[in-house]
Formats: sequence, C-alpha cells, structure tokens
Amino acid sequence: MVRLIDGKVPGCEVWDKCQEQMYDQYEPLHGGFSQAPKFPRPSLLKLLFHRHARFPEELDGVRSKAMALHTLDCMALGGIHDHIGQGFARYSVDSKWHVPHFEKMLYDQAQLAVVYSMAYQLTREQNYEYIVRDILTYVSRDLSHPEGGFYSAEDADSQVSHSSSEKKEGAFYTWDYDEVLQLLKKPLEGRPKYTQGELICFHYGIKPTGNIKPETDPRGELLGRNVLTIKNKPFETCDKFGIKFDELRKVISECKQILYKERLKRPRPHLDDKIITSWNGLMISGFAKAAFVFNDEMYKKRAIAAVNFIKKYLYNPINKK
Repeated sequence: MVRLIDGKVPGCEVWDKCQEQMYDQYEPLHGGFSQAPKFPRPSLLKLLFHRHARFPEELDGVRSKAMALHTLDCMALGGIHDHIGQGFARYSVDSKWHVPHFEKMLYDQAQLAVVYSMAYQLTREQNYEYIVRDILTYVSRDLSHPEGGFYSAEDADSQVSHSSSEKKEGAFYTWDYDEVLQLLKKPLEGRPKYTQGELICFHYGIKPTGNIKPETDPRGELLGRNVLTIKNKPFETCDKFGIKFDELRKVISECKQILYKERLKRPRPHLDDKIITSWNGLMISGFAKAAFVFNDEMYKKRAIAAVNFIKKYLYNPINKK
C-alpha cells in the first residue's frame, strides 16, 4: 500500500521502487517472485507488462517483458497448470511450479486470463491464446452458475474413492504410473513398439515410483503418485518416439480426453459455490479481455451474462450498492 504524504499523489519514483523490489524478488530459473511456496501473483506480471509498454526499447522495459513471459511459460508447463482438466491451482508448494496446492480459485483464473491475453497481444504466440482458452473453458464448465454468475473455488482435497470417506489432497488430480499405461494401451500409429501411455509418461514426467518428492509432500498423501508437468519439450518427445509434431499434438489431445473421462469417475473436490461480487468482477474482466483480444463473441456473451446476473441478484437499485 502506498502512503500519501501531505495528500500528494505518489510520483514515478514509487513505480521505480516497485520495479527494484521485483528485480530483487525475481527467481530467474523458474520465474515467479519467491522460492517455495510460489504464487502466480498476476498483478505483478501486469505491472511488468505495463512497465514494458512505457519503456519498450530501454533495458528496464525489455527486462520486464522477459521476466513476465518467462514466468508465464514456466507456469503453463508446470503442475500448477491442470493439463487434463484446465485451469490453474492456487500456488505451488515448490519453486518449480511442479506440485500444486490443488485448490482452484476463481480470482486466479480471472487474473491469469487477463495476463495471458496480454502476453498474446505482445507476442502473438499461439500458446498464450491456448492457455487463455484453457482457463476460460475450465471456468465456463466447472465454476459457472446456470444463470451467469461465477462460483468461488474448488477444494484441494477429495475422497480417495467413492467407497471411502477418507480425503486426501490431490486425490482427484494425481495419477499412478501403471494406471496411465493401462488406460493408454493403444500403439502409436507407425511406431507399434511404443504405446500412447509410454509417450504420455515421457512427455509429462510420469514415473513408476511417482514424481513427487517427500519434501513437497510432508503428510505422505501423494506417495507413489504423479502430477502431470511437461517434463520434456515437444521436439524431445518427437525425437524419442520418432513422430512428427502434428502427430504428437493428435496423440496428446486424444490421451487427454481419455484421462479426463477417467478422472470424472473419481469423487470430485467440494465446490465452494459462494458467489462473490468482487471476484465475479475480476472474472468478467477476464472474459471481456479475451473477447476483445481474440474477437470472440462467445466470451463477450459470457461476460454480459455475468453482469446481468450481478444486476439481478447482487445489486440493490435503491441504495445503488
């Protein structure tokens, strides 16, 4: 919070000070602004993009752009990003964005949709558009009231099975190595010595003993489980299995659908169906920003539906609050 001195509006030196602090906090290897736990902090990423817009040719602006994009890239690859069901978890318990605290918050989806849209505006790289649509798909499907409002969150923990009352964090989201191989037994087209499951395990770093280190799982709830994180780049996976990039995309898309359908058979985390006006405002901004950037009429209609919901249920025309 900026404190006003003698009622004066802070000058540019305040923003310079903010920039210095972000430089000091920035973690260059994996992006972000701390070690563990690591939060997305989209407001800082927006500030970096605005800094670049102000000084696009100066070192300060170039560095700001690089910091923001690197952070967004690392988050998109990591386990904080739900590669099967879309959207982002609240934070990562490690510095690599690998193991998330599996809770999903509306305000994170909202702000990240805006920031990834800004990244696309700046670079025109299709991957950023893909992430925006990924986020908004999740929100539309899982955090939306039928009349247009947005729910608050999904919990991190859930029942380990329908026949058990025991709950574990990440039970809905994590995978067993053998389970993945069993679900994805189809041979690769033209490469019959490999299965789709072997490709997915290589690409997403899925291991027989699990890919979650004990220090990120102090209660031992994730022992032997795997969080999907893009461990090997597409060209590395293509080289490993002798396939072309278009075929890789096709296989990954097909396998994600299979895993998603299988995951739906598990007990879902609890849905926090509170509808908070301020958080809905953020999400409206997310859909509106995407509607503008990608000229998408569906996103525009979704934003308007949420506005109408707020006017109908959360607005008092008498006191105008």
